[in-house]
Amino acid sequence: VNNHIYIDNVMVDGRGPYRFVLDSGGDYIVTPEVAAALQARSNGSVQLQGVGSTTEGAAFAHVGSLTVGNAVVRNQYTLVLPIAAGFGVAEGLKIDGMLGYQFLARFLTTIDYANAKLTLAEAASAPASAAGAAAIPFYIDRTIPRIAITVSGVVASAEVDTGNRAGLELSSPFLAAHPAIAALAKTQPGVVGFGVGGPAYARLGRVASLQLGPYTLSNVVTSFTSQNQGAFADPYDPANVGGTIWRRFTVTFDYARQQLLLTKNAQFDAPFSYDRSGLFVIDNDGAYTVLSVFAGTPAAAAGLRKGDVILAVNDTPISGTSLAQLRTALSGPAGTSVKLRVRGPAGHERDATLKLADYV
Repeated sequence: VNNHIYIDNVMVDGRGPYRFVLDSGGDYIVTPEVAAALQARSNGSVQLQGVGSTTEGAAFAHVGSLTVGNAVVRNQYTLVLPIAAGFGVAEGLKIDGMLGYQFLARFLTTIDYANAKLTLAEAASAPASAAGAAAIPFYIDRTIPRIAITVSGVVASAEVDTGNRAGLELSSPFLAAHPAIAALAKTQPGVVGFGVGGPAYARLGRVASLQLGPYTLSNVVTSFTSQNQGAFADPYDPANVGGTIWRRFTVTFDYARQQLLLTKNAQFDAPFSYDRSGLFVIDNDGAYTVLSVFAGTPAAAAGLRKGDVILAVNDTPISGTSLAQLRTALSGPAGTSVKLRVRGPAGHERDATLKLADYV
């Protein structure tokens, strides 16, 4: 959903099933609610930094087993972090935890995006292979797999991040070092994501080419971060490649040999598209609320503002509509008219009609 990978049948200490998100850039995480249900005592504390500008506190807990299908990992320590609130706000889906490096690195992990299938296999004695696949070496930075990419002729290191729903994201130190690439940003800053630490702000634009091993993707929608704090301000983390890119492949992580196998699927040559409204909408306890409006976009022209709550789309009440479905409606073909009924922060209701357009 929205380029995130969700697994609905995770069992923890024999309890569940729970919904976990699969994040190659993440860790083991359970929510405080799951930890309480397991009677897993939380210990210690740590401050974590994510995509936002602030840090969040987490604790640690021990679990006896984590089971996905017939794959079982035992005797693990997990972070206890209220990520359900963040994912609920950003994606409108309740989650119970996360599976990251410590889980994935124990298996030969294949993500078949086209068929929504995850395969976990024991590592073989020979390197993994797949018909038509290209093998791309990666290295582990702490717990994060990183590969070499080429962005419009500039070589950089990039995080392989299945937990990022976006495509290519470039850090502020990388942009400062490469002003010609920074100049490709078209929009003013706005919210492009939401995670640990709060919202992530960036300008949007396109790069002419992104090369991953032998594969070259063209006219790639790119986030040019405008933050000076958080993960995208890290001088040692120039770039992040997320789900908008990976969903064009079947992806196999061979951690034992530190290689990534990429096999093109039918989506490989699809044009890169983006939201055509200019809105970033969050789920605020069931109220679909505007968090950000990009200047010079259809939403700005229609007078939509931060804090507006969307009540109906094309005269259909928003109740029963998922946040993903709303975003699909706001990403329709250019020229489409979308009528919104909204309630402003002061409680006044009004209609706003957007004519969707490409602004990136």
